[in-house]
Amino acid sequence: MRTTPIVCLPAKGVENAEAIITTPGVSAVFVGPADLSMSMGLPGNHPEVQAAIASVVELCNRRNVPCGITTNANDITARLDQGSLMPTVGYWGDAGISGSTEANLCTAREHAGRTG
Repeated sequence: MRTTPIVCLPAKGVENAEAIITTPGVSAVFVGPADLSMSMGLPGNHPEVQAAIASVVELCNRRNVPCGITTNANDITARLDQGSLMPTVGYWGDAGISGSTEANLCTAREHAGRTG
């Protein structure tokens, strides 16, 4: 069977997360908090946005589907604790790799118990 990662960005994707996650062949789901918050018309730190993110991560964890999410130095450990298995650590689209990438990778590795 062919597998496909799915990007679940807009609010409509969150509303249909169960159907998306349980679709045969879906191998992973990625949440983009900025895109999600824009589609909801709310700031990224709004409780409704955070609840939507948490609901997708929780669904993925229940269905054993890896969930990825955009992170930064301020929230990478919280996103790992939440259950995201594929955090981004510093890519800024056309601008390339951010300067904090190394620090974010180290934080994620240490948080996961991987050192050296």
